[in-house]
Amino acid sequence: MLESFAALVLVGVLNVAPVEAAAPSGGQQTYDVIGCISCHGTHGNSPNEENAPSLSGLNKEYILTQLHLFQTGERMSPIMNAMAMMYEGHEEEIADYLSKQTPQ
Repeated sequence: MLESFAALVLVGVLNVAPVEAAAPSGGQQTYDVIGCISCHGTHGNSPNEENAPSLSGLNKEYILTQLHLFQTGERMSPIMNAMAMMYEGHEEEIADYLSKQTPQ
């Protein structure tokens, strides 16, 4: 009887499908796809603060304001003025995502 139970447990363990990592969604997916990750790093933790600041954990309203300033040209940065135009319509989700990240 114990051998039958052990065999059933083994069969059950072998038939379990592997768990897949959850794909990024919402703000993280937009952040990654648009290309923010290239300069500002994974989850907004910049690998090189001299070239691009870390954005993780910043206030959502602050991020939204800065994106708007780049979009209107009131804040100048050749890279960010061009990049910010691609965020149009996605500012809220990106800012929300970044504001919830943990700075490292």
